[in-house]
Amino acid sequence: MHCNHKSSVELIWGPPGTGKTKTVSILLFNLLKMRCRTLVCAPTNVAITEVASRVLKLVKESFEADSGRDTLLCPLGDILLFGNTERLKLNAEVEEIYLDYRIKKLQECFGQLTGWRHCFTSMSDFLEDCVSQYHIFLENELMKKREKHNENEIKEEESTNRTDWSKGGKQVIS
Repeated sequence: MHCNHKSSVELIWGPPGTGKTKTVSILLFNLLKMRCRTLVCAPTNVAITEVASRVLKLVKESFEADSGRDTLLCPLGDILLFGNTERLKLNAEVEEIYLDYRIKKLQECFGQLTGWRHCFTSMSDFLEDCVSQYHIFLENELMKKREKHNENEIKEEESTNRTDWSKGGKQVIS
């Protein structure tokens, strides 16, 4: 790996149940720790999903074991899985590293009505004009209190009206 003059491609082969997926997962995990960029392909979608799942599990277990450091050995953004959604048959564990899932989440964040754009806009509006924003806030709070007070008065009046009717009295509405 440290030899710059030689490019190499390796093949891991063996019958079912011999530990190919485990071996590849551990190799990939170690390459991630060494910050080596690696592309992995497999003959089946099940195999590539399983390898991705196991590497992700190793990364998360490493984080939990080293919880004193409060950092992942690599950001999960360094791990990417892509392919045909129907064929990959992804489970919830692997979804966070799946390309289409990340694109969907980014679209939500940068959407027009919600997400980061709205948050940044409202934050910059607030910081640029915080005094008038504070006055607007106070006015809104005052309106809420008035509405609540009016609702309470209406409920008290309705309660009084019901009591008067139950006593057989007449009610005049003006």
